[in-house]
Amino acid sequence: MKRAILVILFAILFAIPSFSQKTVAVSNIALKNKREAIPVINAEGNELSLFITDRKNIYLKKYNESFKLIGEEVFERPKLQLKNIVEAVTTSENEYIFLLSDSFKKNFGVLKINSQQKTLEIITDSLMFSGDKYVITLKNNNEIYVITIKENQSNFGIHKINANGSLTSLQYDLTNEDFFNRKNEKVSLYKALLHRINSIDPGRLGLEYIETDIPNSLEKTSKKAKLFVDGKKIKLLLDQSSKFSQIVTLNLDSIDYEVNNIKKVDVSDYRSIKSNSFISKNNLYQLIASKERLKFAVIDISSKKVLKEIHLNQDDSIIFKNTPIVQEGGVYVNHREMEKTKKFLRKITASNVGVSVYHSKDSIQITLGGLKEYKGAVGAPGFGPGVGPMGFATPTFFAFSSYAGSKSTYIKCLFDKNLTHISGDIPSNGFDKIDALKKEILDENTETIFKFNNYLIYGYHYPKHYSYYLRKFED
Repeated sequence: MKRAILVILFAILFAIPSFSQKTVAVSNIALKNKREAIPVINAEGNELSLFITDRKNIYLKKYNESFKLIGEEVFERPKLQLKNIVEAVTTSENEYIFLLSDSFKKNFGVLKINSQQKTLEIITDSLMFSGDKYVITLKNNNEIYVITIKENQSNFGIHKINANGSLTSLQYDLTNEDFFNRKNEKVSLYKALLHRINSIDPGRLGLEYIETDIPNSLEKTSKKAKLFVDGKKIKLLLDQSSKFSQIVTLNLDSIDYEVNNIKKVDVSDYRSIKSNSFISKNNLYQLIASKERLKFAVIDISSKKVLKEIHLNQDDSIIFKNTPIVQEGGVYVNHREMEKTKKFLRKITASNVGVSVYHSKDSIQITLGGLKEYKGAVGAPGFGPGVGPMGFATPTFFAFSSYAGSKSTYIKCLFDKNLTHISGDIPSNGFDKIDALKKEILDENTETIFKFNNYLIYGYHYPKHYSYYLRKFED
C-alpha cells in the first residue's frame, strides 16, 4: 500500500507541465553500492546505449531514437586495477570500448564489451604516451581522443583510441609559434596551459572542455584555456595574455594547424585589467574589465570584423542587462543583489572574469561576470569531464554541476541574432528545469545528463521504485 502511494505521488510529479519535460523511459533495476551511469550514443545509428554499474554488475539498456528498449544485457563487473572510466564509445553495433585510468591520469587501459557475444576484454599494455603530460580526453562522433603535451614545450599530441586498444597518434610541433603568459611574456604552449590560483601556486595543466549548445557557468568559462570542438577540428582558446585572444585550431585527421591572434579591444589605457573570451558560431565574445570600465566585443573570427562593442564606465547604468547584478555563493548569504556598476566592476576584477554564450531559439543569452577561485576548490582544472568526485560524468553533467553550484558575480543579458539588446526576463533553459526537478525528487542517485536528438536527457535511479528514469528537457 505504501509503495502504491509513492507510485501515485511520483506519477503526479511527472505530470507537472512547468518543467517542459517528459519521461521517455523507465527500467526496473536495483543497484548495490558503487553506481555510475555511462551513456554511449551511436552517432551513426542514432541509438543510445546506457550502461549502469554497481559493485557487482554492469547493466546495459539499449534504446532507439524513440527511446524504445531494443536490447538489454547484464555483465558481471570485472575486477580492474584501473578503476576510473574516463570515456566510452561504440565502435560497431554491438561493441563498445571504455577508456580507463588511475586517479592521477598516468596509467591507462581499455575495457572492451561485446553485447552480442556477451564478452569482456581488458587491454592495459598498449596505451603508452611516451612520457607526455596528460591534458584532457574528448569524444568526437564514435572516437575517443587523448590529448597530451611535452613538459615545458610546444609539442602537442592527439591520440585516437582504436577498436583493438591501440593508438593512432598525431604530433603537432608548434615550437615556432608565440604563446603568452599573464605578464604578456612569450612562453611555450605548455606554460600557456598552466592554471595557477595565485602567484605562489606552481600551476597545473588545465584545458576546459566547452560544449557550446548547452548553458555554461562562469566556473567553466572563466578558465584561461578552453577547448571547443568544431567538426573534425578542435580549437584551443588561450586568454592568459591581456593583449590577445589566441585561437589554436588543430585538425584531427592531419597535423595541420593554425594560430589566430585576435587583439583585445583598446587595452592600452587599462590598469590592472582582467580579460577572457568565448567562441560561439564562429564569433569570438571578448570581455575586458578594470575597476573603472568594462568593454565587451563580438568579433567575427574569420574576418576579425567587430560586430558589436559595448563600453561601460563605473558611473554608467547597465542598460543592456536583463537581470540584477547578482552575487552567488557568499559565506553567510548565498544570493544577494546589488545596483551600482562600480561595485560590480570591483567585484569581478577581484575575480577571474568570464563570458558565457548560449543560443536559445531566437535569442542569445550572454553572462558577463567573474568567479572567485580558491586553492583546493572542487572542480580543479585538468580533470574536466570523465572522472569526477562522484564517478563518471559526461561533459554535459559536469557543466550542469558547475552551472547549478558556481560562486560568482554576474549579469545576464539577452540579445537577438543581430546582437540587438532585447528587454524582458531571461527564459528558463533546460538546466534550470532539471535543477528545479532535482529539488522536488530529493532521493535520486546514479545521475547522468547528456544530449540526444537535440534534447537534454536527465537520467537517474530512484531507489524506492527500484527503477531508472530517463526524462527529456527542452528550452
